[in-house]
Amino acid sequence: MWSSDTTTELYKAIIAVQAEMPVISKDSENPFFKNKYAGLPAIMSAIRPILKAHSLAVIQGCGRKGDGQSVLNTRIVHSSGEWIEDDQTILLEKATCQGMGSGITYAKRYGLCAMLGIVADEDDDGNKASGNKQAAPAAGSTNEVSLDDLL
Repeated sequence: MWSSDTTTELYKAIIAVQAEMPVISKDSENPFFKNKYAGLPAIMSAIRPILKAHSLAVIQGCGRKGDGQSVLNTRIVHSSGEWIEDDQTILLEKATCQGMGSGITYAKRYGLCAMLGIVADEDDDGNKASGNKQAAPAAGSTNEVSLDDLL
């Protein structure tokens, strides 16, 4: 993660945002594995007014690392000029325009959630990602691993 030389005002604002952050409804479902998650529109609708109230904005854009890997950069900016940013690798399920669009959407959602401490997925205590089949699944969930779990 990278930041401006100073971050005092920015971090004060992020702390205030996190204190006001609502529980974001998991309004979307993975059609293959039936796990629920909060889609990017639901996340943005929930947080945009809170960010605005604390003079914060989110800027996200695509680029490439030196090795050619596509990345999504998420920058949180404060009206003071302070900022923090980080890159999220864009993983492609398919090397098509639709695959790239899907990869960008995933990266935007995960990058934004990571930067602001948003929980937008069902919490299985890491069991799906680790391949642990022993844990009892949450009601209505499966033990299968989806792309959501890997990103």
